[in-house]
Amino acid sequence: MLPKAYCSLIESYLKDRTFQVSYNGALSNWCSIQAGVPQGSVLGPILYLLYTSDIPTSDQVDNRMFADDTALLTVADDQE
Repeated sequence: MLPKAYCSLIESYLKDRTFQVSYNGALSNWCSIQAGVPQGSVLGPILYLLYTSDIPTSDQVDNRMFADDTALLTVADDQE
């Protein structure tokens, strides 16, 4: 368990974030970001590792992860 001060710091880093897109000199409206971490951030890779460290594993499911992508692969004889 992290100390409350650390949790508060991480929370402030992740909440109430927004983005805006610029294309050919035109700007979009500001939009809220509901998930993820700031790209290029120092904490981003550490938070990603913490987030994915407890992904469940199974003999029937093959987990593949690279950088910030995760794929879960499985095969079934029927669709039920």
